[in-house]
Amino acid sequence: MLALTLFTIAAIIIALGISFVYGQLTKRLSYRIVRNEYDRQALQKEQSRFFIHIGMLEVIPILFIILGFANSANEMLSVVNKSIAIIIIVIVLIISFIQIFITTRELKNTASNLEQSDRNSLLALPFIGYSLLMAVPIIASIGIILI
Repeated sequence: MLALTLFTIAAIIIALGISFVYGQLTKRLSYRIVRNEYDRQALQKEQSRFFIHIGMLEVIPILFIILGFANSANEMLSVVNKSIAIIIIVIVLIISFIQIFITTRELKNTASNLEQSDRNSLLALPFIGYSLLMAVPIIASIGIILI
């Protein structure tokens, strides 16, 4: 049961953490747009800060994943326990997806007065957020299935 708990907690931490950090990124970019301080360098600076925060955020969940795989050899769990853990992960992922979608929509509304090339660079941000969001929960789900 320890491995199942570690996998689930790792997925929850990463999903909620990435949606929070992504929200902070969009708020900082919106603030720069409103103050007319937005340019390519500002986007690169904010993206660098975003990736540094994501890197720091992923340390503990990756350790939980490693510990979960290390402890999974001795465990035999029922399908019900595995299903509940995967359902929890999916619910948290859906909430995080919705949060990223809402914050991206707010950023698009703020960026309506920018040039088309700048708006296009902002439209790539949610895809980065979604891909980062899915990595650890997929690994955790596979770990849960393999127990």
